[in-house]
Amino acid sequence: MAEWTFLTNHARVLSFIAKHPSITALELSNSIGITERATRKIIADLEANCKSSNLRLLLVLKLILLMLIM
Repeated sequence: MAEWTFLTNHARVLSFIAKHPSITALELSNSIGITERATRKIIADLEANCKSSNLRLLLVLKLILLMLIM
């Protein structure tokens, strides 16, 4: 049975990228326990959704970092 987490895989990928900007997809997938293919798909999803607004990406990153600090 899969482990339950509060954050979605998209949020986990985004937070790892924020903390480790030079991390590879393989390292990231191993760190959070999903496949490299799923990691790459999530990264593509995040890039596609944030291309329209880099400001929105920065706000999301700040929100996630605040959640992780608390």
